[in-house]
Amino acid sequence: MTNTNKTAIEKLEEVFDSRVIVYVTGERQPSNILATNVALDIQLPFQEILKSFGDDTKKITLVLCTSGGNIDTPWPIVNAIRECCETFDVYILNKALSAGTLMALGADNIYMSKFAHLSPIDPSSNYVDGKGVQKKLEIEDTIGYIDFIKNKVGITEQNALAELTKELTKEIEPTKLGSVNRTHALIRSVAKNLLELHVEPIEKRDQEDIISHLTEKLYAHGHLINRKEARKIGFDELIVDPTKEQDAAMDVFSIELETTLKQKEPFVPSAELLEGETEKDVIVTRGVVYSAEQKYHFNSYYKLTLVQANPPNINMADTKSLWEKV
Repeated sequence: MTNTNKTAIEKLEEVFDSRVIVYVTGERQPSNILATNVALDIQLPFQEILKSFGDDTKKITLVLCTSGGNIDTPWPIVNAIRECCETFDVYILNKALSAGTLMALGADNIYMSKFAHLSPIDPSSNYVDGKGVQKKLEIEDTIGYIDFIKNKVGITEQNALAELTKELTKEIEPTKLGSVNRTHALIRSVAKNLLELHVEPIEKRDQEDIISHLTEKLYAHGHLINRKEARKIGFDELIVDPTKEQDAAMDVFSIELETTLKQKEPFVPSAELLEGETEKDVIVTRGVVYSAEQKYHFNSYYKLTLVQANPPNINMADTKSLWEKV
C-alpha cells in the first residue's frame, strides 16, 4: 500500500473518530462489461480487515458507494461488522443503491452529504419471454397493473379480475411471478432484521414506514432518495449531516479512488494495443475494499486479441475476475 492511501484513510479515521472500511464498486464504461455488483465474494476481504481491527473496536464506519447487486450480501456483511464493534455507521459516498441501501439500513447512523442518495429496495429480475426476448420484471409493475385495473379503471368484479390476471400470466409465467414475490418478501424480512440490529431501538411503526416506502411506495426502482426525503419517509434521526471537515477529508480520498478505478475514463480496447501489437493481457480494477492497513482490489484479467485492424475489431476475453490483496 502506498503511504498516500494510508494517510488519506487515517485522516478519515481521525475526523470520524472511528475505524474505517471503504467499499466501492466501480462503474467504468462500458457498463455492460465493467460495472461491478455487490456480491458475496466480498466476505473474505471484510473478514480479514475486521480481524486486523482486534476485539476492542468501539466504532466502525463503512464508506460505501455502489449501485447495488446481490440482496443476500448485506445481511452477513453487516452482521460481521457488528460482531466487531459497539457502533456501526455508514457514510454514503455519492450513492448506496438497492443492496447498498440495505447495508445502510443496518447502521446506527447514516452520513449523507447533500449529493448522496439511497434508493428503493424493491426486487427485479431478468427473464426470457416465450419469443426468446430478455425482459426485466419488477414486482411493483405487476402490483401496479392490478392496482390500475381495480382502482383506476374500476373493475372489481372477481370474474373480470380473474380474466385480466390470466392475461398477465400469458405475458409472464406464474413461476416467475412467484419467484419475484418470494424475493419481495425476503427483502422486507432482511430490511426488518437489519433495522432491529440498531443500538438504539427503532419504533416498530418507524420500521414499517421505512420498509413500506423502500419496497412499495416510491413506485420506481431508479428513484433516488436524498437526505431530506430519507428523513420524511421515516429515517429521521438516523440521517446525519457530515461536518465540513468530514466531507473535505472524503473529497481528498475520492480523488484517489477516481485514480484507481478510472471511473471517468472509458475502457477502449483499441487504445490498449500499441502499434504493431495483435494481442495483450490487461488488468482492470473494478472495485475496492480498503482499511488503513489493508487494500483489496477486485481485478478482472482480460486478453485482448486484434481480429480486424481497420476498422478496429478486438476480442475481449475475461480470463478471471477475483479479489486480490495489493
